[in-house]
Amino acid sequence: MDAEHQGPPAAPAIPPGHRLENGKLVSAEQPAITRIMGKDLPKPRLPRRWLLIGAALLLLLVVALVASTRGDPRPAPADEKDFLAKVRHGQDRVHHGNAVTLVSARTQRSLALCKILRPRHERVRGWVGTIHGIDTHDDEGVITVSIGHHTDLRTGSGAGAEKRVLLRPGSKVFESVARLDDGDHVVIDGTFVRDGRSCVKETSLFAKNSMLTPDFLFLFSSITRA
Repeated sequence: MDAEHQGPPAAPAIPPGHRLENGKLVSAEQPAITRIMGKDLPKPRLPRRWLLIGAALLLLLVVALVASTRGDPRPAPADEKDFLAKVRHGQDRVHHGNAVTLVSARTQRSLALCKILRPRHERVRGWVGTIHGIDTHDDEGVITVSIGHHTDLRTGSGAGAEKRVLLRPGSKVFESVARLDDGDHVVIDGTFVRDGRSCVKETSLFAKNSMLTPDFLFLFSSITRA
């Protein structure tokens, strides 16, 4: 029979353990080719919600880094923590008590605070707080520093006996305050002003406020940014 009348040639036999890939005989154990006709296989894409979660986490990280550069307030010293613990105890008693409780709680708080302060003659060093107001009275400095739990140390407004604790122009503490702003975290030294037998003078107009949001008169000797 002539060649032109013969059928198509038989496909070559594939040896065991092999396969044809793109016309070539390759081992069956060889990984399949990941490129077809010179084009990459499509890459998997992350769901939209995972992209949003990643963006939110990145934003939180940036906010945390910015906050850390501004500086967190340093921990309060032990005597300041003790002082505030006594203040909080009085606040709790008044919150849950009556008019008689108010009088009793104020007396007990004064005794407790004096027990903490008197060994150092009402002087404190290295207490921490946040500036809650800066002003002047007749060119002398007026400042309030919050030490937490609705408790302030202040120079007073300058009226009457409070005038002696204002910040004197030209003094070191006056010039330090000139470089500060409301909201700054600060470290303070100074002395509590006495009130008769009590080692602390509280300046609120109303008795209940004197327990719940006390304002203690304070003679600042140093105020620096924390």
